[in-house]
Order: sequence, then C-alpha cells, then structure tokens
Amino acid sequence: MGDHAEHPCAEMFSGFEHLHVDVEEIAMKKMIVGSLGLGLVIVAIAMSLGAQAANQKHAQIATPSGFNVQLAADNIQRQEQTMQLKGSVEVRTREMSLRADDVTYNQKTGELVASGNVRAKLETQN
Repeated sequence: MGDHAEHPCAEMFSGFEHLHVDVEEIAMKKMIVGSLGLGLVIVAIAMSLGAQAANQKHAQIATPSGFNVQLAADNIQRQEQTMQLKGSVEVRTREMSLRADDVTYNQKTGELVASGNVRAKLETQN
C-alpha cells in the first residue's frame, strides 16, 4: 500500500499550480473602478446643474441707493407692477443672498415675498 491514489479531479486541475489569486489586488481594482464610477456620476450631476444655471432667466432691480438687486429663476413673468419668479429662484444683493422655490416682487411697494424652500444668507465681513 505504498502507492498513493490520485484524486480523480487532480488531472483536471494540473497545470494551474502557477496561478495565484491576490484577493487584495482584486479588492483594490474593484475599489478603483467603483471610485471612477462615482466620480463620473458627480461630474454628470455638476454638468447638469451648470446647464440648469445657464438656462435661468435673469433680471435686475435698481434701488434708490444705487445698489442693484440681482434676480435669477427658471421662469420670470412680468404683469403690470408684479414680477413672478418661479423655480430655483435666487435674489442677491451685496449684503445677502436668498434662495426660494418662488418669489413675487411688487414693484410699487418694493416688497419681495418668498415661498417654498426658503433660505437666506447674510454676507459677512471677513
């Protein structure tokens, strides 16, 4: 009984002894490919947002003190003494910026009414 019997599958796998699977290398390649995919998604979103900003309408309001109020929105409609701004609205002065879903500007009273997701930021002196 000095002879050792060979496993029946041994012949099928002979010749593959030189192959070595590096699990860490495979994991690193998967991480790199995943990171590249995420990077492409971020670039696509940024390009989409840039295109959206490029398609916005713009308006300007002059104030008695000489400072201008900058307005931007997806859609701007004027009716007599009222301006309706709809979609991704931004109102900007030297002192603050306001973002909202919708803004109505009454030219006669000088009043701005913002609605929807409203956020205001005061520009600070640094």
